[in-house]
Amino acid sequence: MSWGTSKPVLDKRIAERRGAPLQPRWTIHDIRRSVVTHISELGYAQPHVVEAIVNHISGSKAGVAGVYNRATYLPEKRPALEDWGRYLTGLVGAPLSMHQSNGVTARSMERVNFVIELNQVPRPTLNRLRRQRPHACQ
Repeated sequence: MSWGTSKPVLDKRIAERRGAPLQPRWTIHDIRRSVVTHISELGYAQPHVVEAIVNHISGSKAGVAGVYNRATYLPEKRPALEDWGRYLTGLVGAPLSMHQSNGVTARSMERVNFVIELNQVPRPTLNRLRRQRPHACQ
């Protein structure tokens, strides 16, 4: 299924869950922008790794440097994306999978708590996250 076919289906599902139509219109680049911004702000990866996650060629991989630097940064990308997945799971209040919960660290939970408080998540949601991970949220 192509993005052009999938996106209207996704928009409809999101609107149904929200109980309201989506406003404003969004594109796949909005998701990329959000991923780059949040992974950077949460400190999950260095800028060159974030660029590699979204397959950008700029900065340290642009020009002559890119000819010589063929690094994929896979060892750095994996933990950043795992932290990002845990962050998103926490935002929606879903329980962590066994794989996700094995990787939760106090440091990553401190970052999530900080961002949650900055974004002023409703208190019941914050309390639910604390109940799910009491040892990391104190």
